[in-house]
Amino acid sequence: MPVRVQVRSAGNLESSLKTFKKMCAREGVLKKIKQKSAYEKPSDQRRRRKKEKEKAIRKALRESIGQYR
Repeated sequence: MPVRVQVRSAGNLESSLKTFKKMCAREGVLKKIKQKSAYEKPSDQRRRRKKEKEKAIRKALRESIGQYR
C-alpha cells in the first residue's frame, strides 16, 4: 500500500516529513528494506518467522489479559 502525505503549505514541510516517517515506520517499510538488502538463509528465515509468531502470540495474550482487568 503506498504511503502518501499531502504538504499543505511551504512552512509545514518539516511536520509533513515527520508524518511521512511515522507512516513508513508503521507500515514496516524500513524493516522490509533492511531485510531485502542482504541474503538471509532459509534456516534463519524460519527461525525469525517463528520468533515473530511467538512474539505476536505473547502480545495478543497480554492484550486479552489486559481487557479483563
